Amino acid sequence: MHNKIKIRLSFLLLILVLVILPSAIARFTAKKSFNCELNINNHPRMMPLREAVLTDNGGIDVIKAKGTPDFSKVATTKEGMFMAEDDYGESYYYRGVADNWVSFAGFYWRIIRINGDGSIRLIYSGTKTNNTGDATQIGTSAYNPTYREEKYADYKISTIKTTVDNWYKTNILDKGYDNKVADTGYCNDMTKKSKEYFGAWDRLYNNNNPIFNCPNKQNDLLSKSNNKLTYPVGLLNHDEASIAGATWASSNNVFYLYTGKYYWTMTPAYAGGSYVRVGSVDSDGFLNYDNVYGPWGVRPVLSLKSEVLVSSGDGTLSSPYVIN
Repeated sequence: MHNKIKIRLSFLLLILVLVILPSAIARFTAKKSFNCELNINNHPRMMPLREAVLTDNGGIDVIKAKGTPDFSKVATTKEGMFMAEDDYGESYYYRGVADNWVSFAGFYWRIIRINGDGSIRLIYSGTKTNNTGDATQIGTSAYNPTYREEKYADYKISTIKTTVDNWYKTNILDKGYDNKVADTGYCNDMTKKSKEYFGAWDRLYNNNNPIFNCPNKQNDLLSKSNNKLTYPVGLLNHDEASIAGATWASSNNVFYLYTGKYYWTMTPAYAGGSYVRVGSVDSDGFLNYDNVYGPWGVRPVLSLKSEVLVSSGDGTLSSPYVIN
């Protein structure tokens, strides 16, 4: 009798092993597969941001092979990245609609370009990825309230510089994020083409020929290290807006620098009569220029160091590059 009971128990255990165990293993495996798939969708990675950006855009050889786009036309599609020389070497820039979102220091940014020294230039875009209008700015400011002399096109003595500096100190320096910011220069091109017009007017409005090289580096390439900036932060310049996909002749409400609001660049355009004008991106995505006393938007620009690591993301709206 006892032997029969033992046999039946052994038989039941065998059934448990053959039926229940494989099912449990399958459920465990499925769970592991699900977790793996979830992580892939979150794009985990631990690599320099520069490397991630170049990889996600096909690599340096692919980018260089694309040549130079036609800057007389607006960029309204996802054109990807191109290469142009700047004051430090080869710069790789986004044009048109772009997967160039970055989460850093509690804010969202758009990548303008990889500078020639390997640092990555960003423009402020607010506290959410879907921001538009005022939410893409830290506020509004006159470039300078004084406007009757040419010198008030100089970013170094501008009211807007004070606005940008104060924001940087409060939100980047005081919160300990400045160790990730590179001291790469910002071009405030004060060269003159004629008595009234600055050099950028001729390049962009007459010839559709934006450049990244600062024509007078000694005087107009501003950085903290050469004592021309208080902090390593500035504004977009007009050449960068043109290269990204804007023109003076046509609106562009889809390229990545469009916000639906007027905001300042740091590029002088005109100084004649009794007023001075500086470049802006207008509410329709045109390249524009405005009297320096206009109360337009302020969007800080800074550069992250080349060795800064991205922990996750692929630059898309739903999965920005995350900098910890």
